[in-house]
Amino acid sequence: MQKPTRTDAFILCLFVLLITWHPFYLHQQINLFELGLYLPGIDGILNGQIPYRDFFYLRGPVDLYLPALFMRFWGEHVAVLCAYFYAGTVMTLIICVIIARELLPSRIFFYMLVPVLVARTFPRVVFTYWGGLRYAWGLLAVLCVIYFLRGRKIGWLAAAGIFTAIAGLTSIEIGVCAFTAATVVLLWDGGWRRYLSAYCAAILTVVGSYFIYMAANGALADYLNTQWVIVTQMTKTFVQTEPVPANLFQILHALLIPNDKNFRQMTSVYCYLFLVTYLFLRRRSHQLDWMDKAAAAAAVYGF
Repeated sequence: MQKPTRTDAFILCLFVLLITWHPFYLHQQINLFELGLYLPGIDGILNGQIPYRDFFYLRGPVDLYLPALFMRFWGEHVAVLCAYFYAGTVMTLIICVIIARELLPSRIFFYMLVPVLVARTFPRVVFTYWGGLRYAWGLLAVLCVIYFLRGRKIGWLAAAGIFTAIAGLTSIEIGVCAFTAATVVLLWDGGWRRYLSAYCAAILTVVGSYFIYMAANGALADYLNTQWVIVTQMTKTFVQTEPVPANLFQILHALLIPNDKNFRQMTSVYCYLFLVTYLFLRRRSHQLDWMDKAAAAAAVYGF
């Protein structure tokens, strides 16, 4: 089997750009929920206010700072925010393509996977809101961890730490997922203390700098309180509108019975069971290599 080349990755990245091209993306109904979440915070930042001290925001500050920066350059109107979300969604898919190029050993699987990836993850209706670059930061952290595993250059770990910190300051759960993925993989390594120290130092540099800024402006306590409330109260505030498996019997029923309404959401479990079994057998036979660890990093982040 021939491994995908950089040319293959370039072709499929170009495919992603072309297949998602939608010049009339602004011709649709305005999403009041998403704009109501973003625009007041962006307006506050553009008028010199400090997030969390002067106004509440559901996610992290970077989720507001970047679109605010875009609006500073291209104008304070809804079209700029929609363009930011649109570009961020496409960028996230491109990062997935680059990660797939590193993980997949066969060109044929690479070319088969990417169209499926785009078809399943690029929403034709909602790509101009909800997300933007939000998910891309965590994927960039995973990609840097993969590059580290391949070449053992510690600079990639520093970059992974920076992107993990940005991910956490964009939306806390994404930072937690990226941190967990990197930590799980690094703990498998013989030199894990040195590598984990470099990774965490990069995270602390970014997060610490922002915390100093927040403390200097009297917003740090409000920020920490907001994150705690979101983590502990979010699921109690936004109640599921459809019943989900609530006990072991319902989980098994959803997992094993195809006509269960939750079966399609549970099918990814089979992928994870296969991957865990594969990694266990590879480690047991002392055949675990950097690509196995890279796949584990992507899987843990995805989970």
